Amino acid sequence: MVYSGNPPPPAGQSLKVVNHKPIATVLVNGKGLTSLLQCNFTLNFMETNMKQGNGQKSFDALSKVVRDRAVLRQDVIADADKAEFYCEPGFPTQMQLAMPPLYDENVHVNIGTRALELICSYSGVPIHYARKCEAQPDTCGRDLLPLNFNRWFQKQDPARARRMFRMWKPTHNPIGNPNRNTLYSFHSSRYMRLDGEFLIDQIQPEVDDFGGLDILSLHQSDDYMYVKLGKPSMVKAVTVGETVQAGIMFKTSDNGKSRVRVSGFLEVLECKNGMTSIKWIGDRFSKVHRTGVQPIGIMPQYHECGDDYAVYADEFRVDFRKVLASVFNDAVFQSQIEWLRSTAKTTNIKHLDAISDKKKTIPALELVSERHSLSATVKGVVFENLHKKGDFTQWGLVNAITAAANDHHSYDEASRLEDLGGIISGFSPTQWDRIALAELPMAA
Repeated sequence: MVYSGNPPPPAGQSLKVVNHKPIATVLVNGKGLTSLLQCNFTLNFMETNMKQGNGQKSFDALSKVVRDRAVLRQDVIADADKAEFYCEPGFPTQMQLAMPPLYDENVHVNIGTRALELICSYSGVPIHYARKCEAQPDTCGRDLLPLNFNRWFQKQDPARARRMFRMWKPTHNPIGNPNRNTLYSFHSSRYMRLDGEFLIDQIQPEVDDFGGLDILSLHQSDDYMYVKLGKPSMVKAVTVGETVQAGIMFKTSDNGKSRVRVSGFLEVLECKNGMTSIKWIGDRFSKVHRTGVQPIGIMPQYHECGDDYAVYADEFRVDFRKVLASVFNDAVFQSQIEWLRSTAKTTNIKHLDAISDKKKTIPALELVSERHSLSATVKGVVFENLHKKGDFTQWGLVNAITAAANDHHSYDEASRLEDLGGIISGFSPTQWDRIALAELPMAA
């Protein structure tokens, strides 16, 4: 499904969001993002300061980022048997796609990391096997992967055969053939394209109309788009010297890694630590990327199709308006603050000494990491933060984790740590005691 919308606001146009001046061009190392994309196909939009993001705290700037990204996108609906995989010396696995509607033109494409994962899931090929094949130094070993894919794609159930191929147009790709499109995502033909440019056009007017919100951070990464907003007039103390501002976080993905998701967002003003809070509003606003079966053909992009899907825009804005009112509700916020105050009075973490000189972590962190996969570096930073602050309660661990997010070089990973902070803050006393009282064998 394609949504329509308006072009970016003209340079110099004022915004209703307070204290933020729009900018017309985003520069990275002296280059506009369009030229940057032409230099680096991986679309790694420069991991900027975590607290700001590459949206430069301006909806205009974020819109520029996502629209520069959108003009490189090409989406095709075709049957799976129109794709043929092959191996080419010096490059990762390649694919030839017969282009609809006449299938008289073949397009050769590189296969991106995320697309490879989705193709493996569709065809029943284990991803670890695919990666092992890709790593083979000889063409003979690497030919096994295209052989398996081709067998599966040719014998698919007709009910599952129609697929969406999401591609980036040719750029200077350092890991693939620079003269070819790159398949970055692969879905059912029922995949609904809730992409960043459509969503910004719905979110910004609602934020403006709601009023009183500050932009905390805006970012578009390879995989996700984020909008984080705060309300300066809604602030309460959790502990002495630690006040929290109410906020909201919006997240989506154009490659199937995330549904459209909105959650509460809390910022500790003294240290600027942020954390999401699903417990605050539940999972009230969550939309899947799903629609009816879409016809075979090359799909128009959002900026090309006019107002064809205005009804969906209206529905989205009504739902978003409701969730804004729900999040920024005094009674709801007070309830959240009371819960957070209770987390500052929980059982202290039992074992605080590092497991070893080389392993700067504790059993509690190891237990958290079992489920949430923290790197050794992150665990080391959390360990240092925990001891520096000297607060070993549930609230203390939450702050140690979200402080690690502040300094992380990756916006995606920093946001994941903010999510983790929110998850731990929502633990019941029983769940928290399991973490706090973890014994040394948990680190084995």
